[in-house]
Amino acid sequence: MLLAVLLAAWVNPGNLGNIDTTRRLRLAHSWWTETPEVLPGEYPSFGSAGRGGVLRTIFGVGQPLILFPIDVAVTPLVERLQLPPAAREAVVAFLMQSFVACMLILAAYSLLRRLQFDHWESACGTLALLLGTTALHYVQNAQENLLMAALAMGGTAMLFKWREEEDGRALLWAGCLFGYSLLVRLTTLADLGAAALTLILLERRRALRALPRFALAYGAFVLLERLVQFVRFGNWTRTYYSGVIDGSHTAHASKTLFWYPFWKGIAAALWLPKDSIFLFDPLLAVTLALLIVFWKRISSVVRCYAAGALASLAVYVLFYATYQSPTGEASWGDRYVSTPVLLLALPAVPLMLRLFGRLPLWGWVVVGWSVLLQLSSLAVIMAVELVQSRAANLPETIGMRFLNMWLIWKGEAATSDLFLKLPPEWRTWNFLPFQMKLRYPELARYGVFVWWLLWAAWAAQAARLLHAASRWREASRK
Repeated sequence: MLLAVLLAAWVNPGNLGNIDTTRRLRLAHSWWTETPEVLPGEYPSFGSAGRGGVLRTIFGVGQPLILFPIDVAVTPLVERLQLPPAAREAVVAFLMQSFVACMLILAAYSLLRRLQFDHWESACGTLALLLGTTALHYVQNAQENLLMAALAMGGTAMLFKWREEEDGRALLWAGCLFGYSLLVRLTTLADLGAAALTLILLERRRALRALPRFALAYGAFVLLERLVQFVRFGNWTRTYYSGVIDGSHTAHASKTLFWYPFWKGIAAALWLPKDSIFLFDPLLAVTLALLIVFWKRISSVVRCYAAGALASLAVYVLFYATYQSPTGEASWGDRYVSTPVLLLALPAVPLMLRLFGRLPLWGWVVVGWSVLLQLSSLAVIMAVELVQSRAANLPETIGMRFLNMWLIWKGEAATSDLFLKLPPEWRTWNFLPFQMKLRYPELARYGVFVWWLLWAAWAAQAARLLHAASRWREASRK
């Protein structure tokens, strides 16, 4: 957990990283103040008419529920200290992402242990997930993706706990975790389907015994989600996005949402360079390759888990294939399918350690490239390449990200043609101390010094944890 907090502090850009989460924070803020959910100038391009004609955001309430207590605590403190308004968003981003990253680490480690990996393999796998997958990007960019992945991993781990220990409380926890994910985004039903398929494949006869207690907890959240829908929109059978889909939202019609060519949408998710899940999450390809080559040597529990995650990935890809932006217009890779991708990438390093006893040379290369790739996702503001590609008619690729990093490193971003039409914040590193140089140059050097201290503290903590896990491994062999 300390590792997660240090990482969230180090990567903090000083904001929530995207407009969606900024709007979700405004939703949480509206619950205890008189501010509106939707600003007058945003409608009709954003928002939908709800119960009583009140303008409502078209998001679930899962992430705002986490933002709410943080906002209640932080806002009065920022006002009392007379800090600039941007400080509120920076602190909220740090606290929320610290909490969610802690959830992810605990859930990932627990899930790997339930997949029958030992302490050393699980520790390395958890660290690889944090640094070598798109999870790292979402520690900085406060979209819902990290929260959804944490809930899916935690819920699956609880189902495995029930399978091993017959612990009824684990079923209640699983129901709560998967139920809460329904409040975050309705498509998380696919995450529950993946876990259910895994359990059925492993325990065909016992799976139905899990249903009553699980349904009790999950059903409570279904009722809560429907109650929220009624309070906000005045109906029980629709969703927060229905007004946009059916065209009752005056700025949209259904044809403008699901019009993308089906096969082109699938190609965008799977192999086109701009968003391919295999390019942006190389550990996913490692897991799939190991499953194919070493299928008989891999335990049945891992095989069944992978089958469930693959089914979930297929559902996500097919569902979003015809959406107007099937992979997310401004995103690091395909942001809509990140949960099943992270579920499949999670066992990559543990499987290599289990099958080979260590990381082979090619494994070090893939892991090293994965870490470098994910670190690059933090370095520059997310939408830079999208704007550049449109302005200069260039392909939006990973290579452009490294070119931008080189220009910033050389100090040439301010004069480069690629950056001329971009705001100053987009021409420097996307970390809080470097962004501070634009507004508080007298404090920036102290901020950069603290930033390097945070990095050193994180590296020391990671090394300490790996050393402890290594000692455990040596002791267990003896």
